[in-house]
Amino acid sequence: MGFWKHDYQIDELYQLIVIDGLSFSQAARVMGAVSRNVLLCKFNRLRQVDPVKWQVPGNPDRPRPVRHAKPKSMDPPPPPLPKEEELELFLLDGEAVTMENVKTNHCHYPIGDPQSETFRFCGHAVKEQSPYCPTHHAKCYQPNQPRKRSERNGRAA
Repeated sequence: MGFWKHDYQIDELYQLIVIDGLSFSQAARVMGAVSRNVLLCKFNRLRQVDPVKWQVPGNPDRPRPVRHAKPKSMDPPPPPLPKEEELELFLLDGEAVTMENVKTNHCHYPIGDPQSETFRFCGHAVKEQSPYCPTHHAKCYQPNQPRKRSERNGRAA
């Protein structure tokens, strides 16, 4: 049967919550309940049956918590990366970086049609933990976007 074995417990809950104005956590400690959720669930079920009796009067003297927006980061924005068109042709020993002479420390971003003779790789120095230079890394990898609250909770917006 659980925590609610006697009718006097419901009267005690009414006294503590509605009349004395205690929080559910405080009332749970006074009544010896397992958790405040036990009282909260019972209170909500009783309020559905008789909403007028179980209405908790508001306390105008009690200050409401003020929620402040998170301060925005004061870090300066990173300098803009050069656009792909602004990158100079990287030459390795006077030649474009091709499949034959590309190294692990060269940008592996493909330029041109792999079927053509003019196909090459970018060849600039790679960003750490990436096969691409900073410009092509930014183009290929999008940072995670903050999800909306409804998406975090598994509900559609």
